[in-house]
Amino acid sequence: MEAPSNRSAAADQPSPDPGPQPETRKAVPRQFLFIVTYGRSGSTLLMKLVGAIDGYHIAGENTNTVLGLCQSYLAVQETKQKFGRAPKGRDDPWFGAHLVRPNAFAKRLVNVFVDEVLRPPPEARVIGFKEIRYYEKPEFFRPQLEFMSTFFTPAKFVFNVRNIDEVAKSGWWKDRSHEAVTRYITSFHREMEAFMAAHPEQCFKVDYNEYTHDPASLSLLYEFLGEPFDLDNVTGVLSEKLTH
Repeated sequence: MEAPSNRSAAADQPSPDPGPQPETRKAVPRQFLFIVTYGRSGSTLLMKLVGAIDGYHIAGENTNTVLGLCQSYLAVQETKQKFGRAPKGRDDPWFGAHLVRPNAFAKRLVNVFVDEVLRPPPEARVIGFKEIRYYEKPEFFRPQLEFMSTFFTPAKFVFNVRNIDEVAKSGWWKDRSHEAVTRYITSFHREMEAFMAAHPEQCFKVDYNEYTHDPASLSLLYEFLGEPFDLDNVTGVLSEKLTH
């Protein structure tokens, strides 16, 4: 038998009409898009191209700020896992560790990053940035991308690659030998392929040498993004000279 309700009769009455309410802007559902690459791969051109899609806000580099967010999250997660499984007394060095909330912490970090670093316009439906410093600390390459995949949701990653010899000849790499640059980029490509294999629905790779010679090849990228492909428009953007 159903237990009698403790609610009063008044609680079942319809709420009074509050009258006209101030107009509020409906939030635009957002997705994330990240261009992942290395120096002198042609990523600025790709950023400009993708950023030209209606409703996209793809910012430039930010000195890999997200790595710091990832490292902070990993530190808090380690605190929780190693020292916060049970409450500890006030005389313990890890007092309060059981109260730590790593995932909630990460989500707030992401929100602050979006609001204060990316600063997208209200109408943006896809937001993100391009960065060339993901592999400056190789040991964090995969953890950082996993962090982004988990807490920037839903997210897609576009990996931009280029002929290694062309990259190595750039003045941007003047402080490294051709052999060192080749090892760096080869290792980047290997780790990139591993991440793509683990997240095939979130990842897509484009080749600068291919799409600058054959813009029509970018139709597959637009298909991945779920956007219409206009060859004339794409060709026009690719033909515009960059400022750097």
